[in-house]
Amino acid sequence: MDKLSLDASFQDNAYLKTYLTFDMMDFMGVDTPLFSYTWVKINRQEDGLFLAIEEIEDGFLRRNYGYNFGKLYKAEYKNLNHDNFDIELIYTDDKFSSYRNLFDNAKVKVSNIAKKRLIGSIRVLNQEAGLEEAIKVDKVLRYFVVQVFVVNLDSYLGKTSHNYFLYEEEGRLSMLPWDYNLAYGTYSLGMPNPINDSNLYINFPIDTPNSGENVLNRPLYHNLMKKEEYFARYRTYFEFL
Repeated sequence: MDKLSLDASFQDNAYLKTYLTFDMMDFMGVDTPLFSYTWVKINRQEDGLFLAIEEIEDGFLRRNYGYNFGKLYKAEYKNLNHDNFDIELIYTDDKFSSYRNLFDNAKVKVSNIAKKRLIGSIRVLNQEAGLEEAIKVDKVLRYFVVQVFVVNLDSYLGKTSHNYFLYEEEGRLSMLPWDYNLAYGTYSLGMPNPINDSNLYINFPIDTPNSGENVLNRPLYHNLMKKEEYFARYRTYFEFL
């Protein structure tokens, strides 16, 4: 491990949301950063309890994928009010500029060849056919099972469609977990009555983990669920949690 962050569990008074979710991700076989509680002192002064989390960067990549690891992107939008088709993984065209929210947040050096490869993978996953060529299907299904189980809408399945890492290797995509302080039904961006949000969210069925508008425009989730084989496997994996 070459880098870690100290998470103060903002909006998580129990200090459990991120810890429990990472633990579930690891249990389900999703590539997950190392994490541990730690008590911090700075210049011998008590600074309190933090969750130490491995940053998903070079050290993480080497540990999980070896020294010939693939490409890594952090999905972040620049403006919530703009179209963010790129981090929604919606194919628009072959222009690099159409995917700036991914390429500008690459965590490793990315060549033009790698950019073309990523766009090609996004194109395939939007076509519904040959998904195995563009997606590490089992890894992605396991990732979504935990995402849905912990009702995390500050994510790819939510309005903002961010807070995930996209890993690409040899043209195949998978998602890596990050940022769960608003999971467990506590996301309230844009909601008029936040006090009731958790009651609303926890009643979303696992087959429709958000409003239709969001789910239908998230091809990495929606197109997988349209395949009977993948949909059945997805539902079966919930029995593990």
